[in-house]
Amino acid sequence: MNRIVLELSTFIVYSLALVSMKKPLTGMESLVRKEGIVYSDLDPDGEVRVDGIIWRARHLESEKGPVKKGEFVIVEKVGNLTLLVRRKP
Repeated sequence: MNRIVLELSTFIVYSLALVSMKKPLTGMESLVRKEGIVYSDLDPDGEVRVDGIIWRARHLESEKGPVKKGEFVIVEKVGNLTLLVRRKP
């Protein structure tokens, strides 16, 4: 019984340490890996809505054709106030 309590306590302390070391994301960096919906066609530039806000965006795979309004995208990077996105698989 004591061993189980010790292992559980160790796990909890370790988990809390990991969480406290993780740098919080704020601003535009917090948008990376989020899903958005295309607000105006991306060919390769256009607009997407992420978390209820409309952003300028650029389609990273423009050679595959434009992404049409209403399609879903994933934010890959952020650069110069523009979201760099890929079509959601």
